[in-house]
Amino acid sequence: MKRYYSLDIIRFILAVIIVMHHFQQNTGLFIEGGVNFFNGNIYYGYAVEAFFIISGFLAAGAKERTENTAFSKYFINKIIRIVPMAAVASAVYFIAMFIHYHRYGFWYAQVVPGIWRMLNTLLLSNAGGPVTLDFIGVGLNPPLWYVGVLLRCYIVFYLILWACKKLNVNPLYSFIAMVLFGTAIMQNGTDKAFLNEFHGRGLAAFFLGTVIYSLFMYASKKKTIIISAITAFLFVVLCIKDFEELLDYQWGCFTFVFFPAVILFFLSLEFLIRDGRNLPAMPKPVSLVFDYLGNVPYEIYVWHSPLIIIYSMIRVQEFHNFTPFTENNMICFLLFMAVFGGLTYYLMERPVTKLLKNKYVK
Repeated sequence: MKRYYSLDIIRFILAVIIVMHHFQQNTGLFIEGGVNFFNGNIYYGYAVEAFFIISGFLAAGAKERTENTAFSKYFINKIIRIVPMAAVASAVYFIAMFIHYHRYGFWYAQVVPGIWRMLNTLLLSNAGGPVTLDFIGVGLNPPLWYVGVLLRCYIVFYLILWACKKLNVNPLYSFIAMVLFGTAIMQNGTDKAFLNEFHGRGLAAFFLGTVIYSLFMYASKKKTIIISAITAFLFVVLCIKDFEELLDYQWGCFTFVFFPAVILFFLSLEFLIRDGRNLPAMPKPVSLVFDYLGNVPYEIYVWHSPLIIIYSMIRVQEFHNFTPFTENNMICFLLFMAVFGGLTYYLMERPVTKLLKNKYVK
């Protein structure tokens, strides 16, 4: 499918929101009179759901190519794209925790980085899989729960396409069923392996993205812009006018109302601007900016948690004792992550991915 630059921008903004959410969660930063991305009226951690939706949308867009790809090749491609940077970032998280323990005499976040935790983190089975769960799973680098569940969503997606092709039925019905299945898991609060909150969030949002793709392809783009703009506007009004109580179930409201409205609005707007127009080629500097915005969100996501630990230790060392974090500290960390994400992508992920694909993907 063709590239949608609006998705690059949305993904970058989502990565920034997640970083701010975890920065405030891990440092205890609370902004008086300002927007708090943790411990506020809105739970910004649900931004992860928008990542799932976009991943499902893009997967649906590549449906025909996936149907004609052997499972082994499909799975290896996903592993090569997802696992290496997640594993390296987890190893750094592990090292940072040991440094923290050596320096301060206690484990960061009171979590002991044992062998079983580390193994499950590296295998991306730390959340939602066949292991005992607590609030952060049994793994290190807690945000990686999303990465492991996403990988399993890709597997389910492939199996659905394979089965529907064999049966000669439209996979859309199965996608809708998976949305309902994931929602049922969330609503009923089961904690069984593969049937817990982690998978419920992932399955519902990922396969909602596949349904949104069908809606986007066949719906009127002008009507979609109008409806989605009104929906998103009213939703924001509820959030800023102290009517949060009307968002009686924030996960459902964000996943099924706000995120789809925002994504459909910008996708439809970009489609109308580009469709049927002989637009000049995008200037090279602008194209490079969009490439950067599209490439760094994953790096920012997998790396920000261990780097928060390192930043916290550096800051304590600088001031010789603990002083409260400030909003400026968070902004500086965000800027650092934006640069660091690019460095890790261009100097680590891209060459490693190319090397592994040349060796293992025929």
